[in-house]
Amino acid sequence: RISRYKLNRLLTAASIRPVHRSGKTIYFDENEAREAVRDRLGRESAAISLVTLADRTGVSAAVLARKVRQGCISTTGQAIHAVDASEAERIGEVVQSLHSPRESLEALGICRLHSRGRTGEEVAAWDICRLIKVAEPLTQLQRRRLFKQVAWLCEGAGRRRLLYALQCYLLSYYRSLGHDRNLTREAQTLLSVLSHLPTEFASYRNRVALLASGASEVYGTTEELRSLARAAGLYSEASYGVLRAQIDESIADLLTGKRIPLSLGPSEPVTRSSGSLYTEDDFVRGAVIVCIKDQKAEVGLILRVEQQAWNSIVCGWKKTVVVRFAQEERRINPHTRTNNAQQRPHMMVLLRAAETNAVLHLMRDRLRAEQRTGEFLRASERQAS
Repeated sequence: RISRYKLNRLLTAASIRPVHRSGKTIYFDENEAREAVRDRLGRESAAISLVTLADRTGVSAAVLARKVRQGCISTTGQAIHAVDASEAERIGEVVQSLHSPRESLEALGICRLHSRGRTGEEVAAWDICRLIKVAEPLTQLQRRRLFKQVAWLCEGAGRRRLLYALQCYLLSYYRSLGHDRNLTREAQTLLSVLSHLPTEFASYRNRVALLASGASEVYGTTEELRSLARAAGLYSEASYGVLRAQIDESIADLLTGKRIPLSLGPSEPVTRSSGSLYTEDDFVRGAVIVCIKDQKAEVGLILRVEQQAWNSIVCGWKKTVVVRFAQEERRINPHTRTNNAQQRPHMMVLLRAAETNAVLHLMRDRLRAEQRTGEFLRASERQAS
């Protein structure tokens, strides 16, 4: 007994898709659509306005409206800002936790606050290592409550300082490689934190998903990459760590980019054996390579091999491969030999074709697992409310 426009809006909001279309007639599953519409109407009828929510939580309506624009608060989608009962209860828990002497981020040592204005507060610093250490022993529900506080304080100066703290943590991550065996588990915990933050952290989610997959340890522990860095003039551990950070960031952007056509085959474990999969040559289609030029790393994916021949005089390959880098496609000969050391290309294969496929599988599995966990916890909270 509602208009067709409102019914369509309710079905769209409830994520109910049609099962058949015939011209302008749209068919839905009767039982599923009826239950979804009833549930959605019940949520909208029990929704409260931001003004009422401000009276309950003690937070001004202007601050709540800003949180809505930032994506920290989900509304029912009506013309006015209305929040359903489960969302209002969640916001109340977050505000209460932020002022708790035991459960607040400041009490746990995760962040440091200083007063701003008469009654406001601003994040002065974040401690990512402390955040991971506190979150690791918690359950999924307890982690979600903790990460909600992080998302609530991630605005303005707090967001800029969180980005800076995240960059510092990632640089320190590479200094600990080879000394700490729990880095992959820490990266998985950090990925759970980033899944609650705004879309501005999407690039960091892809990068941490790469670390959580263990791919960085596959090529990072090889002496070949360190020798390549020394040949390019990078001798110190600090410069090598910066190079590793550049490589991982480029690989994450490359594998998750929409312009790179990757066909997924069956997944295989990400392991690097002592012997080469291709004893004669590793520069084949699907391999990820790195070129170091002017002490900066360029990562590319080999799309195809155009020419390939064995040069018996120099006992080496002579070939041309098409490589897709971040900004352009280039044709290069990875086995070029010159007498000038400065013009000699410094490049190597980071991930072979099978390893690239396995890493891409693991990254997508990590991201989808976090998304499914978040959806399940949100549905559980809504049902309990």
